[in-house]
Amino acid sequence: MRKVKKMRKLLIFSVLMPLMALANTETIDGITWTYSVRDGQATVGSDSTDVRAIPSGTFGAITVPSKLGDCPVTGIGKGAFESCTRVKSVTIPNGVTRIGERAFYYCDSLTEVTIPSSVASIGVCAFYGCNSLSSVVLPLGVTMIEESLFSGCAKLA
Repeated sequence: MRKVKKMRKLLIFSVLMPLMALANTETIDGITWTYSVRDGQATVGSDSTDVRAIPSGTFGAITVPSKLGDCPVTGIGKGAFESCTRVKSVTIPNGVTRIGERAFYYCDSLTEVTIPSSVASIGVCAFYGCNSLSSVVLPLGVTMIEESLFSGCAKLA
């Protein structure tokens, strides 16, 4: 029995340790950004797990940094801004190529988002429930749009 407990602790540690190593933070213009780095490229939040990119109380207009930890930002992670209900507008820098699933899920005060021409894919439900979103311009370079992208965005109708 004792050996099983020890093995279980080792297994949990070996699974969680890589996830803990992925969480990096950097404060820029008063906003603390959480991000992950893979192959020298940064993703705000994380591609693999739901990690909020900014504190939930962040408000107003925000600009995603083009670099975090000296790495270019190339992705908006899964659930990165989920339920950030006080964010009014988001500017995504050129160089970001993907917006993850549920990235802006239920950001119900979000009225405007600037998506650069570098974005090629936008994940499932990325803007789901953004009730205040009234206008979005999708760049021509977007080649993959997943389902329910703008579901629940009443003002886009």
